[in-house]
Amino acid sequence: MWRRYSGRGDDDGQVDGDAGPPANFASFQPIGAGQPWLRAPLPPWHLWGGSEVVSSIPGQTTGTTQLVKVAYRRPESWRFLLYGKLISAPDAPVGVTSVGVAMLFDLIVGIGRAAIKIEGFERLDIFWSTGGGPGPTAAPIGQQVFVTSAQSIRQYQNIPPAVPNLIRGAEISEFVAQDIQLSCRMIATIGGFVTLVPAVVEIGAQMSPATHIRPDWYLDMPGEAMFAGAETEGR
Repeated sequence: MWRRYSGRGDDDGQVDGDAGPPANFASFQPIGAGQPWLRAPLPPWHLWGGSEVVSSIPGQTTGTTQLVKVAYRRPESWRFLLYGKLISAPDAPVGVTSVGVAMLFDLIVGIGRAAIKIEGFERLDIFWSTGGGPGPTAAPIGQQVFVTSAQSIRQYQNIPPAVPNLIRGAEISEFVAQDIQLSCRMIATIGGFVTLVPAVVEIGAQMSPATHIRPDWYLDMPGEAMFAGAETEGR
């Protein structure tokens, strides 16, 4: 109970007669109370990474659900890791030039009222073939591919009779965004054609701010609020 002014300071050093606690009063908290996300059902970065096991569909491109979703409420520079692993697939039969799977990551970035969708932001491939050998080539089960950068596209050319050509730009290891959505499409091919290839892959992605400086670190507030998982509402 708070004591009213009686001519001397109360138990909290309050001498102005107010019945309430001082402005910066913080009640006793046990050790660990400064990490409220440990008690919350989900941490703020729960959707900043994800993985999924995807099976191919004959003659089709298989789309995944959302791998990453970020709603940070302020622009930030983001770094990323894109990942793929071959879980199961058939051997390459004799006479077939190649069998493989391609994983195409589609990225949507937004700031303010603008959003940009970049289809095929990055592509990961795992291929295997007979290589002209006398017997089948075993599928590289368990093989991993991953990148922490992507190559930009700065120009597209379609000048007959030459075939259409993409001119690549510099590699990028981070991008700026406030809102992010990332999904992936998997294509299984044999001899260069999308066909019946019963392939299974694991696809994953993770993202994090390039420099994680949180505004609430600089606010005058008790530790319980200063290190809250909500990051001043940014998730």
